[in-house]
Amino acid sequence: MTQRAADIPQLLILPASALILHEEVDPRRVEPLVDRLRADGLLKNPPIAAPIDGPLGSQGRHVILDGANRTSALRKLGVLHHLVQAVDYNEVELDTWGHLITGIPQQVFSQTLADVGLEVAPATRQGARRRLARREIVASITKPDGSVFVVQGAGSVASESEALRRLSSVYNGRSVIHRVKTDHIADLLAYYDNVTALVRFLGYQPEDILRLASDGHKLPTGITRHIIHGRALRVNLPLSVLMDEERSTQQKNEWLREWIKQKLAGREIRYYQESTFLFDE
Repeated sequence: MTQRAADIPQLLILPASALILHEEVDPRRVEPLVDRLRADGLLKNPPIAAPIDGPLGSQGRHVILDGANRTSALRKLGVLHHLVQAVDYNEVELDTWGHLITGIPQQVFSQTLADVGLEVAPATRQGARRRLARREIVASITKPDGSVFVVQGAGSVASESEALRRLSSVYNGRSVIHRVKTDHIADLLAYYDNVTALVRFLGYQPEDILRLASDGHKLPTGITRHIIHGRALRVNLPLSVLMDEERSTQQKNEWLREWIKQKLAGREIRYYQESTFLFDE
């Protein structure tokens, strides 16, 4: 389906300094992205951002909802302006991923939990689910034998993010992490080897993320899940435009509008409504 101008995603060029992260970055992913961006000279898939201070389309501060690693890679390259897909946070579905952890021996995992000073208590799966929904705990941990534990630390957004960073430090960089939706570990054991635990997290509202980012706090990478309807992919914007030191933010956005206009005239922008599974990522 070819897009009409009114239907296309809102692409916006913003100063790098206007973009704020709400989650930590993964250094193991940032460096390959730097190399790829430098080699391609293109930004293929713009990060998703929501305005913090003003209405949609304003050029004030924005929080990066999805694309922290791309944003960090562009900053490492010294890119002055960034292309984002600006969205109304009220129209975004906000959820959380679960982390299926593999490759850490159980004894090492349990000892490291104790070493980082987290308060952990036994629970049932249903009880942990209810307490997460009520934001009484920050996470639940389910082991392959079905035993469930809850992680204390709920309270302010700042204290929760600190507890989650300590929890993620137990396995980040030490294991392979698979993002999953279920909290039923038995459904996953047939598909993954050397499973250590399944970690589920408390949920967030958009106002929590905006407050957290504005206050300078960050969640561990890979917890929030922002579902964007009408995501812009394969935009392939030349980095030379974003790195141009002569043109202002306004001039770059004027160039961007003309560039999109030409793509619409050439029928280059297409919309695919179907949900998709990719088997070659």
